[in-house]
Amino acid sequence: MILFVCALAHAQSEPAPVPAPSTEDELAQAKLLYTNGAALYEEGQYPAAIQAFQEAYALSKNPKLLLNIANAFERLNELQKAYETLNQYRIYAGSEETETISRRLRTLEARMDEQRSAAAAAAPVVSPAPVPAPAAATPSEAVTTVPNRARWVTVGIGAATALGFGGVAAFTYSAGRGEVDLGDQDAYERIRPLNNVSIGLAAVGVGVGVVGLALPATRTLPATTVSFSPRNVTIAARF
Repeated sequence: MILFVCALAHAQSEPAPVPAPSTEDELAQAKLLYTNGAALYEEGQYPAAIQAFQEAYALSKNPKLLLNIANAFERLNELQKAYETLNQYRIYAGSEETETISRRLRTLEARMDEQRSAAAAAAPVVSPAPVPAPAAATPSEAVTTVPNRARWVTVGIGAATALGFGGVAAFTYSAGRGEVDLGDQDAYERIRPLNNVSIGLAAVGVGVGVVGLALPATRTLPATTVSFSPRNVTIAARF
């Protein structure tokens, strides 16, 4: 069984009794809260037990409940709250309890000091960021942007191919239809392969033109580095 508060020891086998509140309704409510809090404490549900004991104390003003609250905070390792609650009870403690309460307070103080020391030791050490070395001086660079001739040459070839063979395809198609109208099927069969080839080459020209349009409109010339010395001038291209 979980031990609660007592007058002369750290805890006693039975929870501290709740004195009668000012009214019967408050008495019934405080007793119910105390009973539920004691059961929750036994189950290890300390946060819920603390809430029940605090509400019972608000109704009954029984200072013995402060000991129960301090014990529950200590079980949660919330030592600061346990210390504050136990210190609050000191004004109600009898002379026979003074030494026991003082000893518990000193123990809590020592444990809090240990917690603070452990937290400080576990804190990461932040080293100052290194100061970056100054960048080395570099020779002046001249960058030139010029139109991308490959783009326009490709577009021109594609357009010329598409237009040229497109015209041939239109002409052969028209001629083939004329032969069909005249009833000369043999002449039509001779013209049709040329028409098909012309259509295919015109389509190739369109594709070449599209590829050319996808190329960048300009290009950057290789940077030229110029360095001066008392006796000569050095020019180096960096690719």
